[in-house]
Amino acid sequence: MKVDPSKEPENPIDTKGAGKTELSSKSKPVHGSSGATTQAAKSHSGLLRVADSISSSNLGLNSLDGEELFKIFDLEPNQIKLLLIETMKRTRKEFEAVVSETRNVETFTYENTVEALYKIQRNFENVLAPIQVLVFFNGPGDISKAYESLKEEVNQVRSMFAQDSRVYKALKAYDENSPDLRATQRACLNKMLSPFEGAAITVQADRRSELTMLDGKLKAAESEFIDKFGRANIHIPLSQREINESPEDLKDYKTIDRINVYEFIKQHPNSEVRKRASVALRNMMSNEADLVQRIVMLRHAKARTLGFSSFAELKLRGNTITNPSEVITMLEDLALALKPKAQGYYEELLSFQKSKGYVNASGNEDLVSIHDKDFLVSELMKDRYDFDENLLARFLDPENCKRKMLDFFSDLYEINFVKDDSVPIWHDVAEAFRVVDRKSGKEMATLFLDLYSREGKPSPIFTFKPLSSHYKDSDGVEGKASGVIECSFSQDPLEFKFGDLSTMFHEFGHALHHLLSTVDEYPISGLAVANDFCEVPSVFNESFCSNVDILPRICRDKDTDEAIPQKYIEALMEKRKISKGLRYLDGVILCLADLHIHYRQGATNPDEVYKDLYNKFGVFKLPEGASDFSKQPHIFSSSNYASGNFVYLLGDIFGADLFSLFKETDISTETALRFRNTVLSQGASKSAYVLMADFLGRQPSHQAFFETF
Repeated sequence: MKVDPSKEPENPIDTKGAGKTELSSKSKPVHGSSGATTQAAKSHSGLLRVADSISSSNLGLNSLDGEELFKIFDLEPNQIKLLLIETMKRTRKEFEAVVSETRNVETFTYENTVEALYKIQRNFENVLAPIQVLVFFNGPGDISKAYESLKEEVNQVRSMFAQDSRVYKALKAYDENSPDLRATQRACLNKMLSPFEGAAITVQADRRSELTMLDGKLKAAESEFIDKFGRANIHIPLSQREINESPEDLKDYKTIDRINVYEFIKQHPNSEVRKRASVALRNMMSNEADLVQRIVMLRHAKARTLGFSSFAELKLRGNTITNPSEVITMLEDLALALKPKAQGYYEELLSFQKSKGYVNASGNEDLVSIHDKDFLVSELMKDRYDFDENLLARFLDPENCKRKMLDFFSDLYEINFVKDDSVPIWHDVAEAFRVVDRKSGKEMATLFLDLYSREGKPSPIFTFKPLSSHYKDSDGVEGKASGVIECSFSQDPLEFKFGDLSTMFHEFGHALHHLLSTVDEYPISGLAVANDFCEVPSVFNESFCSNVDILPRICRDKDTDEAIPQKYIEALMEKRKISKGLRYLDGVILCLADLHIHYRQGATNPDEVYKDLYNKFGVFKLPEGASDFSKQPHIFSSSNYASGNFVYLLGDIFGADLFSLFKETDISTETALRFRNTVLSQGASKSAYVLMADFLGRQPSHQAFFETF
């Protein structure tokens, strides 16, 4: 059936207990805060059984799943510590029992080797995940202290599954002697072998100490970057005249700092102020070129020790595209294709600048300064559509948008989000929803939402964290998926922007991808997909937020239920198109620089690599001395995203292609259910290209992506 964007859903968000979708009225103090109490935990008769069941001789970790795991959110610090100690004890015991049986390859079966190992790993991670949520949300306090005191041992237990030589030998032997595995079983085996390629176990014994030393130096250097990036600040005093010139929402500021710098770049009418703010932001880590270069060289040294020719080759193993040269060629082709489009938008801004008599800080009327582009885009929208994004505030109440979003996806994918106040949570603003298949009535998963900023909560944060994955073991034991969307949005509609709504849709895309999985094998269920596919469903989900038919259903006045006016939607889409046309090319160049420095080795300064690539592909002129590249925390604070930032570009490319089929069918439920069944539910049971082709009925294409500009 076709979803009517203007129609309210037939089945709005179901509720349980309170009978409404508003936040629960119950009060739950944060663990470790001055208002914390042990009474709630003591009165919950089932809580201690969570810890007790692990140490019991007749109850293994399999008894801790689903509802039992959520009780961890109500445990006190001493109980959490006991739970963690007993979990690690049981994990080691069960791990050794399985590994000791792997000496004779003739006795191997999938169930007693591969499945037995991943069940132990799964049970350990299922206990650890909610504890980490508590640590993250509660910040410094007794729970964090309890966890930190055991963190080293926790890491040791986790590493057993990726560094124990007996496991590696057993899995390799089974891989070589088991040609008749099902496709999903083979995928699980490959998934479990993959981490060993980046571990010391694959290195000759005489080089393992060298690898350990390199690992230590690299982690120390990345930690140093995190520390310096965290402490880096911007401090630009404003004259009284410049304060008087400021827009109303910036008039209270006497200095430009790291928090407000983006708003001054986008809004302040004085080009000199915008330039000072932009230069300060670009040069925030300008003194750390040596540190950045040291991080890159240590990554290459680690990769070579592991037998790879470059760090990029090490990082891309297991991806859909594993050859760095292929990715670089793809990105260069993309940059060349995007440059004419970006140049066209540049000329449009230049023409507008001249027509309005705007003077940039350089005084050159034939040039659009890179410092002025965001300001000019906003001014162009005001002039063309009589549009100011602040006019959107009454249509962007975050709670109302959240409810409308849940309603929309309930109808689209034929699922219900059943709010359940009986589920333990970590703070009274968090919410729990049961995800129920509308046709069968089967409960599939649990979704937790913790969307808004508050004192003590890390900020900024916008992410989806899986807690558990769907599985069904060979013995018939089945588990449900769960996860939490963690964000730091403002609840003030004046501060909740359209970009925040897009982010909400993005993270919800990750949640749907994980929670709707029907893959039975835990290692390839939910979000356990190749790195270069993980962002495709989430970026695809943002497309609904940019659809002219869907936005009136999501963005409505919470008091009058009036839909966002069409002229505002047109202005938003035009602004998004121009901004994307300019910024996307910048993103491609950034990803190219990331891959170049991690693939083509040498002592070249990473900032110089970026500048050379920007001068080749960019349309603006970079300011002298800018060090844009050195301030990228995604790349230099952790090895997780280094050489991998391009996954967001692939998300845009293939997300647009997938959404093109929705547009062709007027966003019908039939198309949505097909997408749910061929992509969202499949985890890593098939390769990314096969999944996309199954849905599209053809091979994936770039065409729809270029049509978005």
